[in-house]
Amino acid sequence: MKRTSPAAFLICLLTVVFAAQAQEQQATQECVDKNYSLGAGAEVTARVCGEHQTVSAYIPANVSALSVQDIRKKGTAKEAYSAIANKNTILIASGGFFGFRSDGAEKPIGLIRSNGKRLVKLMEWDHGGILVSDRKGNVKIIPAQNRNQAGAWSEAVQSKPIIVYKGAIDIRKNPRDAEFNRVAIGYTLEGEMLVVGAFHSFSQAS
Repeated sequence: MKRTSPAAFLICLLTVVFAAQAQEQQATQECVDKNYSLGAGAEVTARVCGEHQTVSAYIPANVSALSVQDIRKKGTAKEAYSAIANKNTILIASGGFFGFRSDGAEKPIGLIRSNGKRLVKLMEWDHGGILVSDRKGNVKIIPAQNRNQAGAWSEAVQSKPIIVYKGAIDIRKNPRDAEFNRVAIGYTLEGEMLVVGAFHSFSQAS
């Protein structure tokens, strides 16, 4: 898999979904690597080490257009994503934050923009950022202090925390953060993207 030096990472509560032919390779006695080709030069490496699994997806520049879909479905990956997947889909990830309304029903929290329309309002968090896209191949992560700039983009998902920003470690541990399965989405200045997920059978990977 090609190595990159991401300029910025944004962690979201995501589940990476991919479908391709696997080439299994024994990495160590405890860990097993599986390599997948997603087409258009995109590649995935999945590593399973006991109860833990990491998934790294590399997507070259100028081969994808990131979009945000508001589906709010529960169930298996096939049940949730079959309606939006097509032959050109490289990777699907579900993400965002949810809270609860006064009646106990779940509600999304944090800015969501899809196809130029705001679906959920911006939260004025003082950390984290917003993953944005113009649906034409340009992707950016806007830090919290510049969050109002996200309104100019067609697609947006607000999340936290930012791990790396402008080449420096930017994460600040929040004592309220619980352990979850998590995914970081990053990009280079050249437009390459990297999606890295950490998963555990009890959802306590990171």
